Amino acid sequence: MVNKLFAAYTSGDKDALYSVVANHAYTQQRNQEVAEQVQQLKEAEQARAAEQLVEAQQAEQQRHRMVRS
Repeated sequence: MVNKLFAAYTSGDKDALYSVVANHAYTQQRNQEVAEQVQQLKEAEQARAAEQLVEAQQAEQQRHRMVRS
């Protein structure tokens, strides 16, 4: 990134400089979006795991009740 920025700046090519900056801004924004999606997926996975644990505990409790009766 720095090398491209320096090359575009020293060449005096304003279009190239704009392109480097715009690409960097887009990449940063996209990286943030992906990080947020990953976080949402992790949270959803944790919620599913918690639900499965509760279901397993309830099934175990019901099995114990059936064994006792």
